[in-house]
Amino acid sequence: MPVLTRRRPGTWRIAITPAALMTWIAGLVLLGSAVLLFSILTAGNADAARSAYTQAHGVRETATVVQVHNTAAESCSGGAGDCGGTWSAVVLVRLPQPVGGQAETAVQVPYKVSYQPGDTVTALVDPQSPGHAELPGVPMDTKADVLAFTIVLILIIIASGTSVFFCVRWWRRARRMYLATGHA
Repeated sequence: MPVLTRRRPGTWRIAITPAALMTWIAGLVLLGSAVLLFSILTAGNADAARSAYTQAHGVRETATVVQVHNTAAESCSGGAGDCGGTWSAVVLVRLPQPVGGQAETAVQVPYKVSYQPGDTVTALVDPQSPGHAELPGVPMDTKADVLAFTIVLILIIIASGTSVFFCVRWWRRARRMYLATGHA
């Protein structure tokens, strides 16, 4: 917390203490984590619900592969080359008969695939959004993914909130001691 100090009668200045700086940083981390948690919960739950709906109510079609796009997302932790990659793929397929007026759809796959143009795949086409499809039994997003991110962010929020609490408590105690010594 900024500390107000009096230099001369009628003039005040603000001194930023290390405790104040730590409190503000922890507060910003807390706010950022809360916003991120809200975003992940809303978007993640919507994606997981869409995937569950497609798996349960999708129109099963045997389609012909037109194009394959594999994507790698690399994440590193711990240092010393401790990196791992996560693959996903979008497979553009041509349907034998249009679903919802759409003759082609994008099949979302949560891992790398080796399909070639001309191969056939069985896909579940979302009847509400025919541009989205998934492989049978292979949901693109699940509630477990959203739950894992939620747990991590809740732990960050708890740690930041605890840090803010202790910084404010320390600052109040230091201020009381300062005022008790007669420096008003």
